[in-house]
Amino acid sequence: MENSILDTYREKYNCYDQFKNKMELLLNEIILHSNIKISSITSRCKSFESLREKIQRKDYSDIQQITDLVGLRIITFYSDDVDKLAEIIEKEFVIDKINSVDKRLDLDVDRFGYLSLHFVISLPEKRSSLLEYSDFLNLKAELQIRSILQHAWCEIEHDSGYKGGNEIPREVKRDFFRLAGLLEVADKEFLGIRENLKDYSAKVSEIIATKPDEVLIDAVSLRKFIETNKELQIINQTIADYDKGWIEQSPDNQIIRCANELSYVGLKTIEDIENNLKKFKDDVLAFAFKLISVKEDNIFDRSMRDTIGIFYLCYIILGVNFSVAGIVEYLNDADIGEDSEIGREDFAEEIIEFCRTRGLI
Repeated sequence: MENSILDTYREKYNCYDQFKNKMELLLNEIILHSNIKISSITSRCKSFESLREKIQRKDYSDIQQITDLVGLRIITFYSDDVDKLAEIIEKEFVIDKINSVDKRLDLDVDRFGYLSLHFVISLPEKRSSLLEYSDFLNLKAELQIRSILQHAWCEIEHDSGYKGGNEIPREVKRDFFRLAGLLEVADKEFLGIRENLKDYSAKVSEIIATKPDEVLIDAVSLRKFIETNKELQIINQTIADYDKGWIEQSPDNQIIRCANELSYVGLKTIEDIENNLKKFKDDVLAFAFKLISVKEDNIFDRSMRDTIGIFYLCYIILGVNFSVAGIVEYLNDADIGEDSEIGREDFAEEIIEFCRTRGLI
């Protein structure tokens, strides 16, 4: 029977491999629409050697009995997202409840260990009836869902050969339990941090409006400031109109970069940004127009981030308060001007000269 199952698997391997790829793409699309951020999705087809070993361990009579020929794994950032994704998976796929198991429920109250949620899933009729999925009717895949810290435990456990029994010395086992406890605490602490960030994000707009001098610049407060400050929005739109472009929301990494640039030029609070925008508004626009007017025209790239006004504000503050060397250091750190026809030192001098002609220094 072993050879028969292996021969069938070899014959249908390409189909299983295509099924694996389709399922990974489908899961990515489903999760994208769920607004749940995840660390990764991975997939694999069972190796022939691994299948042979499994057949030798268990009494299989047919390949249909083996439900993990295709394996999928979703790694979440937070432990509670495992259950949120589980609800979505149960709605989107047919669940083989006999072969699915929530291994988190198998542990005693004094254990941590292997906390994955295991589903055996197949495509529902509404999908398998579609032409692109028709080859995968009745095929099943094992889906594991775990948090990133649960995944770390599983990888360490697997690498060490520890399975919760007598595989390792008692002293080392105690270290495992200690590590397990730390990981569980860390998982819960990350949930707390996430909730605190949500609370801060919800409240910071009100604090910005009433006490901007008390709000330090960070990625959250800066995002809220950009979304609510009318002065900055007017500056952004004026720059975009001059370039016949449009304003788009900045991604998180751009907000973080902008916060770092503001810190470099000496701005610490939201009030600092407000005051400098009011003070240098006309100069910011004039310098933006100056650079736009000499840049190469590209009709296919008219989008601008909603940090554009702050970006030019930093140039003005640099020109007023920094030397050429200080501006060059800023440009180097921000990776600005590397591909420009003029060097960073020349550009730094141009910034200072602009501020001088405007009577700012």
